[in-house]
Amino acid sequence: DKLIKMFTYDMKINHKSPNSIYRYERALLRYMGFCRQVGSHPYEISRREIKGYLYEMEKLKSKTVHNIFSMVSSFYDWSIREEYTKANPTKWIVKPKIEFRLVQFPTEEEYRELVEYTKNNCRPSVSIFIELMGEAGLRISELVHVKQGDILLQDKGGKAFHELRVI
Repeated sequence: DKLIKMFTYDMKINHKSPNSIYRYERALLRYMGFCRQVGSHPYEISRREIKGYLYEMEKLKSKTVHNIFSMVSSFYDWSIREEYTKANPTKWIVKPKIEFRLVQFPTEEEYRELVEYTKNNCRPSVSIFIELMGEAGLRISELVHVKQGDILLQDKGGKAFHELRVI
């Protein structure tokens, strides 16, 4: 679709990541296919038809539906700025809620088994990452930003025991 190409070109010149552009393009191609299926031009589609589109995606994860809806809404916001249309038909539709699941933490025994497994079967860096995450309570996103200067190792007099403090 020409509109999608112009929209994604605008994303490129505004330095959006190639991954984001690809996801928007896929979501919008799917949406345009839906518009054709119901016989409506994207700028003439009704809120009822858009709600039907959301209903059609009910088997997808709630976060996926939420993200697709946001991408379609962004497309309409762009269309208004570029003067292709005067209204965003998604504006008065409530965004789909994202269902959150509680994180399940490994038991102490599962953690020890994982540490032992990584020590015996993985590169040393993997084992160190697992131990840092478990002992310091770090998330992966926090761990990847840890610098060597952020870690203080203090020998407590034994060969195998060190106190680990992450600043």
